Order: sequence, then structure tokens, then C-alpha cells
Amino acid sequence: MTMSQVMTPLLATVLQEGIDQGSFRIRDAHAVAEMIVHLEGSMHSALVSAADVEGGVSGSLGETRVLRRAAQVGIAIDRLLGLPDHTVVFVPPGQEQAQL
Repeated sequence: MTMSQVMTPLLATVLQEGIDQGSFRIRDAHAVAEMIVHLEGSMHSALVSAADVEGGVSGSLGETRVLRRAAQVGIAIDRLLGLPDHTVVFVPPGQEQAQL
């Protein structure tokens, strides 16, 4: 079983609860859950790219690449859910080094 097959139904359940509570402005919880899981997968290429630069993932350039991608993934998820930009934050300000 793939990560997508495991995570999508779980996330869809959470999203449906958000729809029912009026928190998310989406029509198809399962479709959006699948999209979010795939967006999360896009972090892999950022990590691979960051590992190839001087200093690796925790070096200045690598860290910038990973954090920039994480911010963009968060904004994409915000928009899928009908939330204001920067609602979903993967790395809180000031916690960058602790996360990497």
C-alpha cells in the first residue's frame, strides 16, 4: 500500500469534518485530500536539490530552497481549502534550524 493510499482517506475524513463545520470551502474532500498528499510529495525534489548544494539541506542555500518550497506548498494548500494565504505553516518563524 502506498502512502497516498493510506493518507488520502484519513485526510479526507478530517477535511469532511472541516467542511461540515464550515471551516473549509471545498466540495470534494477526497479529491482535495489526494491533491494535498501529492503536493506534500513535491517536497522530495526540494530536499534532493538542497542536498546537492554546498552545506546540504542545513546549509544556507539548501535551507532556503527547502523553506521556500514549504512556504509555497503551504500557500497551495491554503488555496485548495479556501483559506487565507499563510494559514497552513509547516515551519513556524524562528524554528527553521530546528526543523531541518
